[in-house]
Amino acid sequence: MKRLALVAIVGGYIALCSPLQATVIDFETLPASMGGGTPKDDQLLTGAYVIDGVTLEFMVDDGQDGTWANPRFEQTGEQGFPDPWGYTSAAGRDTPLAGYEAQQGQWFIRPNSNIYSDFPRTTLRIQYTSTSGPVTAASGEIWDIDRNYEQWLVTAFDATGSILDEIISPKGTDVPLDGTTSKYGGLDGRPWTFGFTGLSDIREIQVSYIGTLSTVGLAFNNFSPTVSIADPITIPEPATLFLLATGVGMLGLTRRRKMTQPVLART
Repeated sequence: MKRLALVAIVGGYIALCSPLQATVIDFETLPASMGGGTPKDDQLLTGAYVIDGVTLEFMVDDGQDGTWANPRFEQTGEQGFPDPWGYTSAAGRDTPLAGYEAQQGQWFIRPNSNIYSDFPRTTLRIQYTSTSGPVTAASGEIWDIDRNYEQWLVTAFDATGSILDEIISPKGTDVPLDGTTSKYGGLDGRPWTFGFTGLSDIREIQVSYIGTLSTVGLAFNNFSPTVSIADPITIPEPATLFLLATGVGMLGLTRRRKMTQPVLART
């Protein structure tokens, strides 16, 4: 039986049908292992977050050559050229579109290198150490997926390194613009939310760039290590075909290697 991630269009924007409350790492504060408090722009994330009984370490492989380094905190908004940045939207560098400011907050994390000087093809790795039993779900946001060349593969692994599940993001041009104007596509300055659920025991998640253009940054935010806010709804195969044929809602087929639709929440 295939699973469908079902989202509804409300007021021209995509919203989760049954949102779940989850404990989220929003990167607005440093982890306790780094002393807590507010990050500084471009500061390295060198410590682990502890949340819901899970210790989480974040690393990035800029260049996808097996060399891992600490990611950096990035502050929302233009910090002055040539200050490194995570993404560029129609609203400006590291700036979400109007209505998404609260969701992005003041901070997110990005690769160690600068997007346009080092041309990274980045993988973000999140490693789990759980003291509260098996972790079966997780979710997070990738911001500003642009045009027809940017795409991401999100993979969940178990303790042996075996793949538990994979999700392929849409490209920016795969998503409707919802009444806004942007040459970059419907995810310009907005988040795409991925979610895993019902897995055996997550020990690692990797977010890997698989697009065709090398000069693409990663802006990662609002990571929920133990709960998915994009919980799929399971329906039989005939119903799947019927819904696709009649165009009811926006449906993204989820399976071993799958593509999900974005969950965009306006505040």
